[in-house]
Parts: sequence; C-alpha cells; structure tokens
Amino acid sequence: MSKFLKKKPSPATLIAFCALFVALGGTGFAATKHFINGHRIAKNSIPMNRLSKGTRRAINTTRRLRVGQGPKGDNGPQGPKGDHGDKGDHGDKGDKGDKGDRGPGFIESNWGVIDRNTIGSPQIDLRQGPGTPPMGKGSLEFLVGVYGGVQEKAAYGNEVDFAGMNLSDLTHAGFSVYQTGEDQSDNGGTGNLPNIAIEVNPNQNAHSFSTFVFVPTKVATANAWTDFTQDDGWWYYTGSTGNDNGCNQAAECSFADAKAAAPDATVLSVAVDKGRDDAWQGAIDALRINTQVFDFEQLGVTAHPAP
Repeated sequence: MSKFLKKKPSPATLIAFCALFVALGGTGFAATKHFINGHRIAKNSIPMNRLSKGTRRAINTTRRLRVGQGPKGDNGPQGPKGDHGDKGDHGDKGDKGDKGDRGPGFIESNWGVIDRNTIGSPQIDLRQGPGTPPMGKGSLEFLVGVYGGVQEKAAYGNEVDFAGMNLSDLTHAGFSVYQTGEDQSDNGGTGNLPNIAIEVNPNQNAHSFSTFVFVPTKVATANAWTDFTQDDGWWYYTGSTGNDNGCNQAAECSFADAKAAAPDATVLSVAVDKGRDDAWQGAIDALRINTQVFDFEQLGVTAHPAP
C-alpha cells in the first residue's frame, strides 16, 4: 500500500492539491507521467495569484473557519413599539376590610365645652404651653373665678365616644395639671385642683344619673406639670346615688371601692372640670382613659396609645 493511502491527508493538503490541479489544468496533468503527492508540495510554494478565484475563496473560507467565530456585532436599533393589547375584564370586588385604628394624629371632633355644666363666663381655651406640656406643645386652659357672687364652673369633655361603656371596665384614669404658684401657696398644692368628672347612669335604686368625680389629693408642684393617676386622690358620686351607696363628697372612696359601690353603672360622658369653689387658673393635659391618652393642642384633641 502506498504511503499516500496510509496517511489521511489534511483538509489543507486536499485544498492545495485541488488548487494545483486547477492551476496546471488538464493538459499539464495529462503530460505528467508521475503523480505528485500533496505532502511533496512545499508550503507557500504556489502564489495565490496563480490560483483561480474559486480556489482562493475556498482557501480564505478555510482560514476563517480555523480562526473561529468573530466578535459579536453591535445590537441593532430597537424596533417600533407594538400595539396595546385588549383591556382585560374587571376582577371581582374584594371583601370589605376591617376598619383600621385611628392614627396618632387624628383630631377627636367630639371634644368641646359642655355648656350645660358650665356656669358663669369661665375662660376655657386650647392653647400653647404653659411651660413644656407632657404631650405636644399645647394644653387646655381653665380660668374660673367668683364674680358678682357667682362661682364660675368650667367643663370640657366628650359626650359621645364613651357613652354606653360599663363603669366597671374603667381600669385607668388620670391627667396632668399645671398649677400656678399663687394657687399652690393658697391651698398648699391640694384642695383646689381640677377634677375628672364621669357622668354615669348608676342603674341603682331607680337612680338614672350621677357624676363619678375624681378629686386629686397629691401635692402639685408650683408653676410646673404634675401627673395624677386614679389612685392619687379620692372618688365619689354626686346626688342620691352617693348618699345611697356610701361614696359621697363627705365620705370619699378609693377608686376600686367606688366602682364596686355602683357595679351596674354605665358611662354617659367623660370630662375635666373646675369650680364651684375657689378661683383657679391653670392648665390640663394628657387625660388618660384606659388605654388612650388625650392630648389637648391648640388645633384640637388627639388620641394616643397609653405608654
């Protein structure tokens, strides 16, 4: 077997052989008596310009294939925007969600002067200060006096939001009071402070109305804010209810004992008030009822979670 058949020629050898065949033409091949093997043709011994156009294209194609794929070209320009699809059908309406809690900045619109419990012409104002109030920048100012023999009384509260609440469910109550030095020195810091006044239906001995009153007894600091809780004073009921259950102004009770004295009472309103006794000028803020604390500001009353 010849050496040519023992070794498979490479593609380059075949192409070079074809190129030689074309270049020499049929006549040259016929005139040659001896076959020229591809491996006997020296590399680059046949100039490219001696080859036909077709052979040169074949050789160039082979060279490109050997080099491999060229670099990726730049992205072409973006095509035109397609048309909008058809509008889908409306989905079914979802269920109504639960009512969310009021945010901390919500203005409580049901707070205001309780005219039927106000006597004379006291000054009742939502104001800035005094000093640094415990909440925000403002407070509720009371100015009551005795004019022409009339002992004034001021009352500010809410006759809507607490109506119907069981008095037995009242667990916390309190406020912060700013007392002037004049009032503090005249009364030793006690005995002439505002009250928390909770109107109730006692549902007791055919009585349908009474006021559940908190009287602070802790000494208040002059010209400063003093905090009071439900246990920093005494409680009593006004009118016949207090006389019947034994918790009256002459025999005041603790918070727990006073609630127990009227176990079936329901709330009608919640307020803070001052009067009919001595003149007083000062301010109130941070009224607490259970888990809410009410902030008195110049623009209104806002509710906040109790700390």
